[in-house]
Amino acid sequence: MNRNLTVAALAGLALTLVACPKEAPPDKDGKPAPSASAPAAVTSASASASASGTASAKAKAKVAPPSREKKPLTEDDKAKLKAYNAGLLAGRKATVDKDYAAAIKGFDEALTARPDDPRALSERGYAKLLARDFKGARADLDKSARGTSDKKLLASIWYNEGLISESLGEGASASLYFARSNALNPTKAAQAKLEGKSKCPAAVDKTEALGKAVKSWREGWDVMAAAYGKEWSDPVDEKAESDEAVKKLVCDGGDCKGQGPWVVAFGGPITGVRFLVASVPGDKLAFVPLGSFGYPMCGGEYKAEVTGQGLLHVRSSETIYIRGPMKETKDGMVPCDDKDPPEKCFSACASSEDTEVHQFVDLGKAALVLAVTTDTDAKHAPLVTVKESNGTVTVNGAGCNETAKLK
Repeated sequence: MNRNLTVAALAGLALTLVACPKEAPPDKDGKPAPSASAPAAVTSASASASASGTASAKAKAKVAPPSREKKPLTEDDKAKLKAYNAGLLAGRKATVDKDYAAAIKGFDEALTARPDDPRALSERGYAKLLARDFKGARADLDKSARGTSDKKLLASIWYNEGLISESLGEGASASLYFARSNALNPTKAAQAKLEGKSKCPAAVDKTEALGKAVKSWREGWDVMAAAYGKEWSDPVDEKAESDEAVKKLVCDGGDCKGQGPWVVAFGGPITGVRFLVASVPGDKLAFVPLGSFGYPMCGGEYKAEVTGQGLLHVRSSETIYIRGPMKETKDGMVPCDDKDPPEKCFSACASSEDTEVHQFVDLGKAALVLAVTTDTDAKHAPLVTVKESNGTVTVNGAGCNETAKLK
């Protein structure tokens, strides 16, 4: 029997500390767990935008994308790799010894040598979890999750996020994190947490995000500029000169030709906001927010396809790239670890987290009314299937068998 979709609070929301948790369990080896759109008859409108193609709102000009060139390690790179490995080793030893202040210090040193490294972030987050610094732990784990394509590491991160939510009394959020962990790397610990609960790993958000219907692309510029300024605390003072100028900047060089709808990006190759733009009654354009993006130095790639009429289905995928010491393996390019000699490593940008998002926009309201986010498996395939028919959305696969009626 299908169940109604429920909304689970995810990372990024404000946290309120409550009762102290039990110490997080060790992993299976007995070691601390490493952190761990609406013109008539739209049938297949599509749009794509990437970090290399989005516009610079501040300068009103294209900005060159970050370089992802593969380079040999410099002597400085090798010294930093050595310092990273030493910090990681010290942090792990202190975690085993339950000296969490020393553990955090060790991981701090590793992150000084290799900023934003997902493994060091995840293990520092775990040490903070054990020290009952839930806010700090969640910040580290969230950032780590955005920077890794290692499914086992990501499963570990989701498990520890679940422990945080469980400790804070956030039952629905905890269950979702445990389900996401178990879907990527099934473990007895995650399965025990899910006993009698939903194993669906899809994150569902039914919070409405209202857009605005305006008369022109020039007015739409003001809507997007306000959203960018609010999201990134960076007000945009420039005004658009014409509809054509706006489209050239936000439409990824495609000028948003045809009848639409379109997915556009306002910002630069590293930070920005995305909107769905569609024609609505009254000879107006609806600008509906789809969210923001913030990429590390190597940038990211985003692709979207829009289908439907009235209730639009925006299916998007996003890949983030991280630069660091890498090595070649039979599975492709992966980060070097603490056991790799520097001569086997090189500096390069590698893809990290892959996610797929299904967003549903009600043009009658000019609002985003539902979003479903899912991880991908080792072959970059989404874990669940999301479909819409006659205003009803279904989510199936990987333990999901759920519905939501939107119209």
